[in-house]
Amino acid sequence: MKLTNILILIFLLSAFAIGVSLQQTDNLIMQKSLDNVSAVMQNITFESSGNQYTDGLYLILEKFVNLAGVAFVEITRMGIFFGMDNPDYFEPDFILQIIKLLVILVVISLLIKPVSYLVVLIVLVSMWFVEKVKKRKIKNE
Repeated sequence: MKLTNILILIFLLSAFAIGVSLQQTDNLIMQKSLDNVSAVMQNITFESSGNQYTDGLYLILEKFVNLAGVAFVEITRMGIFFGMDNPDYFEPDFILQIIKLLVILVVISLLIKPVSYLVVLIVLVSMWFVEKVKKRKIKNE
């Protein structure tokens, strides 16, 4: 599991926790602020420079910034509303279970490559050993 995936999971857990904390308070303020951020992200534009290559690059950059911003806002909104609707999921025992699961996934993902290298090494050593035994057997006959 890559570091970015872990950071995204931690970000979602934080958004869920924000939703749980907002369950008792007024969520209208949070809704308006998320709508404002979303509107700002959709209005980001870059100035045209007159060069077709840089204008194309600016257009791609503008679309990416809009995508990233809208995705960020919508994921945050989803996490907050999920946390508000399901506050029982965010008790300390449940959060500790999720963290343990993340640690286990990280350890397993870090061990995949070395274990595969070890399997390849074992196969190569066994092939070498079988070849040596066959040569020795032919030599003795």
